Amino acid sequence: MNDTIKKMLLKLFALSVLLVLLSPSVLAQTFKAGLIAGANFTQIDGDDNSGYRKIGLNTGIFAELPWSERWSTTIEILYAQRGSASAFNANRYADDFKLVLDYVEIPFIVKYHDVNRMNFGAGLSAARLLRTKQFNGGIESDTYFTQNPPNKWDFSGLIEIQYPLSTRFLVNLRMAYSIVSFQKNIFSNNQQRIVGQYHKTIALRFLYKLSGITEKHH
Repeated sequence: MNDTIKKMLLKLFALSVLLVLLSPSVLAQTFKAGLIAGANFTQIDGDDNSGYRKIGLNTGIFAELPWSERWSTTIEILYAQRGSASAFNANRYADDFKLVLDYVEIPFIVKYHDVNRMNFGAGLSAARLLRTKQFNGGIESDTYFTQNPPNKWDFSGLIEIQYPLSTRFLVNLRMAYSIVSFQKNIFSNNQQRIVGQYHKTIALRFLYKLSGITEKHH
């Protein structure tokens, strides 16, 4: 069932992007592009480590496509580092644990722009796994992901708020959560049982808007 759901989500995501890009209102508008640089603060629900202790990059490019004065769609292409990490304890270094999962992520967000130029967004992202690493006691291990192979694709729902610092610079705060489990953990709370794992992300990013790139026509 999980594979079926993932295939449906991937098709729905691709169809939604295509429909927006080909809609007459979008084709008649000038779209803006820009750069993104920021950080992900992440944890994984289901791995017995709590707290947004894993810090990674969230960087890439975006294109903003306006529908009207109040509504727009943003599509991003990101390099996004996720994972989890246990609390570091100098007296118990052997217990230090960290999971690293790096993705190419494509979020698709619908935004509402209020009268104060702040905007609020919600959407869906599809992320393709690039690499995995696991550290135990500060030493890299190759057994964790062999026993618990992650899915190649992750799908997350997201919400965000964005505020312009100037005409070109914006600050963005985003929260995201996996819609379906990206991995199964066979151990939870020191018991051998299967538990689904889900990415949980808070991202703080800065965006730089370039001028209008082009104007599409019917």
